[in-house]
Amino acid sequence: MEKVRLGYIGCGICARDLHWPALQQLKDRFEIVNVCSRTAAKAEAFAGLVDAPRFCTQVEALLADAEVEAVVINYPFEQNCALTQAAIAAGKHVLVEKPMAGDMEQAREMLALEQPGGPVTMIAENFYYRKSVLTAADWIQAGKIGAPTAALVQVLSHFPRDAKWLVESDWRRDCVGGIMLDRDVHWFAAIRTLFGEVRSAVGYQRTIRGDVGPAEQVSLHMIFENGAMGTFTDIASIVGVQQMPFILVGSEGTITIENFQRVTLQTLAGETQTVEFPEGDGSGYVEEFEDFYRAIRTGSTPRASFAQCYKDLQLGMTSLMTNDRWQQLELVD
Repeated sequence: MEKVRLGYIGCGICARDLHWPALQQLKDRFEIVNVCSRTAAKAEAFAGLVDAPRFCTQVEALLADAEVEAVVINYPFEQNCALTQAAIAAGKHVLVEKPMAGDMEQAREMLALEQPGGPVTMIAENFYYRKSVLTAADWIQAGKIGAPTAALVQVLSHFPRDAKWLVESDWRRDCVGGIMLDRDVHWFAAIRTLFGEVRSAVGYQRTIRGDVGPAEQVSLHMIFENGAMGTFTDIASIVGVQQMPFILVGSEGTITIENFQRVTLQTLAGETQTVEFPEGDGSGYVEEFEDFYRAIRTGSTPRASFAQCYKDLQLGMTSLMTNDRWQQLELVD
């Protein structure tokens, strides 16, 4: 099995705490040969952690490295478009940390780079690969709950100002949408995997303390193309609560996903099934990199393609268009 030689652009918390543990399980498929950070100390430290033979502080130097076959981009997402364009111009396959871009215009420019026969273009959106979500999606596709009629998805948590995601990556608070856009695209990827495309939406967002950026509470009421309705609520300012329930209702039954640890099916016919993930469902990072490898080596289309993740960003941007009031929204394009 021929390894894919990776170059890392950005050596922060995602690269260190999320990607590297997954890549350690895939040493027969990937090796990191060069890393780049804006500071030499951080680049050198990450190179030491992953045993990369080279590090640099200039993106141009990494992209000029002939040994680098594919790049993983972990910079602030408002830079994703320019970095992706440069990587594609250098002939590299690209895995870009979500969200896809800082606005829809940049996202469309990135979407134009996804061409048949060209370099692989993929978003590092791990929720497309979460075992709990895919288990529920398989049951829905098999008709276990009949026709989908309603989805209720809630993200209830306390995201303090001193959370490591804001301390080590303070740009997340100040970027477009703050931490809410950064994390809500996860949930829209899961929602679309389960219930399909969204036809229309009514949204509301507001800020309470400003701890996590320009929005702390987001709600989006949706009508799906299949006629089902859905409600998504993300509140990042609840002290003492950490719950992330999915309730998926159909004409013949219901599926619940509890904090990605338990998926339960109950039907009107009396069928009950439960799949347990006691340690969590792995978050999908290993499977995400497996899909990237497969796309590079076999030419398959990755699940988290630019075309798919464009739609997640579209919903994320749509949810942030309101200001302390309910508003009927046209999906941003």
